[in-house]
Amino acid sequence: MSNPSRHGITFHANGPANVVVLDAAGRVVKNQTANRGLNFLPLPNAGVYVVKVTTGGFSTTQKLVVEH
Repeated sequence: MSNPSRHGITFHANGPANVVVLDAAGRVVKNQTANRGLNFLPLPNAGVYVVKVTTGGFSTTQKLVVEH
């Protein structure tokens, strides 16, 4: 993931993954399944987000800044 991002998240997944994006207040703004390969998840509003990716029993969380 590039951070800061301009329009959303572009990432490569080795297999199916669940992606949850939370805004700074902790509200879920996206909850989506990513496919194997290159994925793009648009985020239309600038701001600070927390992105949680879960795949194969493994989970990672990262802060993301989106600028427009």
